[in-house]
Amino acid sequence: PPPEPTPSSRVRGDLMDALVLLGVQVTGLGLAEDVRDRTPDMSFRASPFLRLRMVGDAVLARDGAQESLADLLRVVEDCRGVVRTVTQHLEDFGVSVDLVYRLECIQRGLDRMEAIARVLGSPRGEPRWREALALLSDLLRLAHADRSVRALVRRNARLLARKIIERTGNTGEHDITSTQAGFHQMVHSAAGGGLLIAFATALRFFLMGLPLAPFFAGLFVAFNYAGGFVLMQLLGFTLATKQPSMTASTLAAAVGEDTGPDSGPRRMERLAELVPRVTRSQLAAILGNLGCVLPVAVAFALGFQALRGHTFLSQEQARDVVATLHPWKSATLLYAVLTGVLLWMSSVAAGWFENFVVYRRLPEALAHHPVLRALVGVKGARKVADALEHHAAGVGGSITLGVLLAVAPGVGSFFGIPLDVRHVTFSFGALALAGSALGSSAVMEPGFLAAVAGVLGVGIINFGVSFTLALGVALRARDVPVSQGLRFLGAVFLRFLRNPLPFLIPPRDEPAMGGTQAQVVPLAGPPGH
Repeated sequence: PPPEPTPSSRVRGDLMDALVLLGVQVTGLGLAEDVRDRTPDMSFRASPFLRLRMVGDAVLARDGAQESLADLLRVVEDCRGVVRTVTQHLEDFGVSVDLVYRLECIQRGLDRMEAIARVLGSPRGEPRWREALALLSDLLRLAHADRSVRALVRRNARLLARKIIERTGNTGEHDITSTQAGFHQMVHSAAGGGLLIAFATALRFFLMGLPLAPFFAGLFVAFNYAGGFVLMQLLGFTLATKQPSMTASTLAAAVGEDTGPDSGPRRMERLAELVPRVTRSQLAAILGNLGCVLPVAVAFALGFQALRGHTFLSQEQARDVVATLHPWKSATLLYAVLTGVLLWMSSVAAGWFENFVVYRRLPEALAHHPVLRALVGVKGARKVADALEHHAAGVGGSITLGVLLAVAPGVGSFFGIPLDVRHVTFSFGALALAGSALGSSAVMEPGFLAAVAGVLGVGIINFGVSFTLALGVALRARDVPVSQGLRFLGAVFLRFLRNPLPFLIPPRDEPAMGGTQAQVVPLAGPPGH
């Protein structure tokens, strides 16, 4: 009878079977239609995934000869190049959780095939045992992860984070200034936002004074908030509190890029260039928002009093506004934390909606829709498509933020929880209206000055909470450990302590990105722009 196979031959046969099986699975995933659609420059016959299947058969036919294994490793590297191309396409034109998951399956399969090929191709003795032990440890680790609830939650959280955050930093409404002219342009844009916020604050007091049922009162307040934010987006104005969530994903990208041995200095160099521009842009937006809310709200209150003969807010309403903004005699700082969470949630909605629009190619569908072309013409349909692509994130996030700010107090009262929102710009506008009603002497009283300090605390908490949440999700989406991200940001903070001026004022000799003329540099424009 034929001799019994030795343990090494049985293991070698199992490894060959696994190699062929992985080749079949990876080939099927790599030749899927949505993968091929994202590599339009590559023909089907030239796909390395097709060659992977044929090379796998050659490895099996030649019983793992060195030449066939070397061919396999070259094809595996070519397949990784396709995965990188598709991943870049997703980051530019919308993310799909399903496709990202299948790309990770392809990457895992290629890694496993490479590990098996190293075992089969290593010389006998210690080199082969070393490769075999590396493969075995990887198998044990992933087998444990497959049975771990924590690992399951972590993987799914990463997929969801990837879907909602990749597009968050790619909105056309949020800019990073690089020159003094861009800084001033941001101030002017934010001043327009402050103008609208001042009137939205006054309209909110008017709506809350109407004898409406709670549902309709909340509905009209939501329309007021959302309408103001949408109008701000369409007019090209800026709301400072929406920027931290958007810039956090850009900072995470700067931290997460490059994994080589000298990646640390490169990442620090990118952060050293990016963070000062981010902080200057944020400062410009804050100055524009608050600097315009105060005079517009006071002018509105004085004009109303001159026309109607009485103040816009009653004395009782004004004192109530001052009391609710007191930093330690009210829960205003806790409400500011809740508002920071709502600001972050609106940025999530903005990124998700833009990703949906871009990934589903809705602008392209609108541009070629026969009914729309018949109504407004070819150029008109193209303009509608471009408007949807440009304003998708801004409008989606604006509507979400307006609804959340209006709904949160009602939801709290429904469950018997005293919830409220404290948005720094609206709070400052309300305090300006209250000061106009109380008179110039009242604004120097300790209670009013404490309310001013409360507004300052609200602003810090709004920005801090929304930025921290957005940065955490962005780091998770880009597989950057939180400790690493905090370490880089800590280094940037030390640099700020040594030389804070570049973080606040753009240097005169700093060139604009992409040219010598003053301009505002977007984080990343929509595809095709």
